[in-house]
Amino acid sequence: MLIRSKRLSVVTALSSLLSFTIASQARASVQHTISFDDYDALYWTVGQSRLTFAVPSKDTGVGKAVSCDPSTEYCWWYAQLTWDASNYYYYNVNPQYDGHYHLGFENDAFYNPSCFVDPHDGDGSGFGLTVGSTCQAVDWAAQPRYVSPHDEDEWFLTFPDSWREYDATEIWNRGDVPIQVWVLGTDWNWYYWDNLDGNTVWDISSLAWSIYELDVSAGSAQPGIITIDDIKITYN
Repeated sequence: MLIRSKRLSVVTALSSLLSFTIASQARASVQHTISFDDYDALYWTVGQSRLTFAVPSKDTGVGKAVSCDPSTEYCWWYAQLTWDASNYYYYNVNPQYDGHYHLGFENDAFYNPSCFVDPHDGDGSGFGLTVGSTCQAVDWAAQPRYVSPHDEDEWFLTFPDSWREYDATEIWNRGDVPIQVWVLGTDWNWYYWDNLDGNTVWDISSLAWSIYELDVSAGSAQPGIITIDDIKITYN
C-alpha cells in the first residue's frame, strides 16, 4: 500500500496557503456522487441498460443512445454529468478490457427469469417487474443501480473529461470481494490501496487527492466479481 505524503516546506506551505485563500474567494468546492443510477446517464446508454449490460454508446440525434464502435468512434459506457463553479464535465466509467460491464438493479425483483418485456421501442426486451400476474415494463433509467464487471480481472477506469483535476473522498465496496483502488496523481505517478474489504464505505481522501483518474478492480488477495457504488468526488 503506497502512502502519499503531503509534507511541505514552510515557504511552500505559506505560499500554498496564500494561493488557496485567493483561489477560494473566486470559486467554491463542488461535490458529486457518481451513483451509477443518474437518470440522464442511464438514459444515454443503449436500451437504458435494461438487461444490465452497459455497452459502448453514442448519440446520433435520434433521441436515444445507439451502439458504438470504440475502435473508430468516440463512445461512452456510463457518463454522468458533473460540474464545478464554471464548467461542465462528464465523469466517465469505462472498462479496461471487456466491451461491456453490468449496471445491476438494486431491486432483486428484477431478476425473475420469467419476466422479460419488450416495450417495442426498438431496443428489445429487458428485465421487467411482475405486478400481480403481469410482467410489466418500467422506466429503466429511473431504477437504482450498482456497477459490476463482466470478469474477475476487469478494471474500471473512471475520470472526468478534459483532464480535470479532482479529489475522490469515498467509495462504497458494497459486495463481498475486496477491491484495490489506484489513482493517477497530478504529479503523473500512480498510488494505490489494496484489499479494501467488502460491505464498507471507504474513506479514500488521504489517497485520492489531486488526481486525474481513479481505477478499481478486485483486490490481489481474493479474485472475484466486485460490486461498486457511490464514488464521491470534489472539484476544488
